[in-house]
This record gives sequence, structure tokens and C-alpha cells, in this order.
Amino acid sequence: MEITITETSPKDMLIFFKGKLDTMNARQVSADLEPVMDILSTTPKNITLDFSDLTYIASAGLRIILMLHKAINNQGATFIIKGMRPDVYEVFEVTGLTGSIIIK
Repeated sequence: MEITITETSPKDMLIFFKGKLDTMNARQVSADLEPVMDILSTTPKNITLDFSDLTYIASAGLRIILMLHKAINNQGATFIIKGMRPDVYEVFEVTGLTGSIIIK
């Protein structure tokens, strides 16, 4: 699992995911996102997650995404997921998350 975090403007951040977000790497992904969570605790940022190269997501990965989503919503900022593959979208659809997260 590879994650690239880019601040695209003072108010916007893009997080690119590549590979599988599963139980085996969830702890590392959570640690990789810790700096983002720290920033969000003091500074509202609009976050876009780019899932165009995310090939799989497990429940442990969904938990991480939901924690990030909650932190962003608590700041009144925007949370968007883009580039989701059909099989990953299906996981979000089955869990009912397509109704609460903006997916483009």
C-alpha cells in the first residue's frame, strides 16, 4: 500500500492511495495518515481521496476512511473520494457509505 499526501492549496489536500487497503497494512496506513489527522485537529482542510489505483478495501480500511471522514466533517470541511473502481465502489455501496460520502 502506497499513500501520497499533497497539499494542493492552503485549504485543500489530496491523498492518493495505491494498492490494497486491508487488515495487513491498516496499521501502517493509519500511521501514515496521522500527520493529516494532526493538521485536521487545528486547521480545516478540504480532503480529496484519489482511489483510482486502490484495488481493494477491507473493513479495516473502511474504518480508517470513516475516521478521516469524521475528522473532516467535524471541521466543517469537504471530504470527497474520486476515481473509485467498481469493485471498491461496491464495498462502499453494500455498507451504505455511498449515501454519506461524496463519491465522484
